[in-house]
Amino acid sequence: MTSIARNGIIHVSQDPKGRLAMEEAVSKVKRLSTQEALFTLGPEIEQHVLEVLRASPQGMRARDLAGKVWFHSWYASWRRDIKEAIRILEANGEADVRTHDGRPRPRGGLDERDLVVLKHGR
Repeated sequence: MTSIARNGIIHVSQDPKGRLAMEEAVSKVKRLSTQEALFTLGPEIEQHVLEVLRASPQGMRARDLAGKVWFHSWYASWRRDIKEAIRILEANGEADVRTHDGRPRPRGGLDERDLVVLKHGR
């Protein structure tokens, strides 16, 4: 659910799918470069992803993982922060990504329905 406030939009849905839809709408609007630099979160998001995965040893869909991360970091975006954190953890050998439909995975490709699993012993 999205509510229009004076001079802005307020996202009020607690469903991760709603947050993804909101980000998609916002990404269509040209952002100022200063806004981009203001909310670069990097390693903080990787740590949130690891914490969530440690609490869920069977793994979870990327969309649900993003929803849990948003409880810790309101400003994390799906594309720039969470998706990138998952890719970095995978490249570092800390997590595995399994496609939701058995498709070959393009290099770095990540679908919100894919399963993200913490590698054992991490």
